[in-house]
Amino acid sequence: MSKPDIINVLDDNLRTFLIDYNNRKEVVLSEENIENYLSLLKEHKSFEIPFIEHTYYKNLLKISKSIVQNEELESWYILDQYIELNIDSLQRDFLVEAIEGFGKIKFFKFKFWYFVENRIVQDYKSYCNLDLAKIVYSFAYAGKGSDYFYRIIAEELMRRKISKLTEEEFILIHNAYANLKIKDKIFNLLIEKARKEKFSYL
Repeated sequence: MSKPDIINVLDDNLRTFLIDYNNRKEVVLSEENIENYLSLLKEHKSFEIPFIEHTYYKNLLKISKSIVQNEELESWYILDQYIELNIDSLQRDFLVEAIEGFGKIKFFKFKFWYFVENRIVQDYKSYCNLDLAKIVYSFAYAGKGSDYFYRIIAEELMRRKISKLTEEEFILIHNAYANLKIKDKIFNLLIEKARKEKFSYL
């Protein structure tokens, strides 16, 4: 793999794909990642009917997450449209991975988080503890989600018992709720139950 290149030394065609829409930020990538990424974008633009090839968009999410300084990639906007159009049929693993990716870049579009929250609320009881922990942490990190969303997930986790959470799961949940505006009631209850059930050192 070659050394990373700064995009602004490449031609304008590459830069239009890899610079944010306001042309203010550079994105640092290896040549191999640039080629793979641009190949995927070109493939998306070639689809007669886009947003239905699930394996393709799974691969686009994977490469988008793997790129350093990936906040302004065009692929997030493509994935946003894909998720909105397919929200009811997305596989759970993909949805959790997408929430993690969009949370990490603090994706700003309210509509994305609204659609995803509604989908989670419909079947949150079927998610494992780790997935719920990743979801709630990603929402909190991005500063998204309603009070109702956080409340029902906290209630579900407490119903399952805090003692059944791994340390990794509890840390994600703790860090999510510790930084919420509604933390006083829910966070204190979570901590109280955690102390009684498993994490006495809190």
